[in-house]
This record gives sequence, structure tokens and C-alpha cells, in this order.
Amino acid sequence: MTKNLKSDKDDLILVFGKGCLHAISSIDGEVLWKKDFAGESIEVSHIIQSPEVIYVAGFVGSSKFYVYELDAKSGELLKNNHIALPFGTSGESLYVP
Repeated sequence: MTKNLKSDKDDLILVFGKGCLHAISSIDGEVLWKKDFAGESIEVSHIIQSPEVIYVAGFVGSSKFYVYELDAKSGELLKNNHIALPFGTSGESLYVP
């Protein structure tokens, strides 16, 4: 049995691949915006979506942690916070000297 999944509300579908985050309309599949993180050398590890803001977190190298805040509707960068870590990272592990 096929269900009609059509919605009148345009929710964002986030798709991340090859270093680029795409926001896609749930109504018609149109790409609304995209943000290239590969060009910024960030290895994205987490994406958190709320109705107004999308948080993208990841590492540059093994000692810098970045958190980007994007406007969910436009993809506009709202904030870019980063911190230099006094220890190295590898995947899910942290190395403390």
C-alpha cells in the first residue's frame, strides 16, 4: 500500500557529501542552498539541525575544532567559532600528552 507523503510544509532535508552540505526542499526536491566545507579544509563530524539554525562541527587538522552556525532558511553563515586544542585528535579519540 502506497502512502501519500506529500506535505504542505516545506521542511529542509540536509544532505552532506564530498565536503558539501545541501539543503533540499521536502516539497519539490529543489536545492535551496549549499555550503562547501571542503574548501575550508574542515573534516565535518557532526551536523545538528534546528528549525532556525544548523550547527556544523568538525576539525581542521588534529588540533583545531570549528563550529559553524548557519541560517536554516538561507544557508548564510551566522557564526564561525573555533578553538585550538592543546592536544591532538584522531577520529573519535583525543590524545592528551
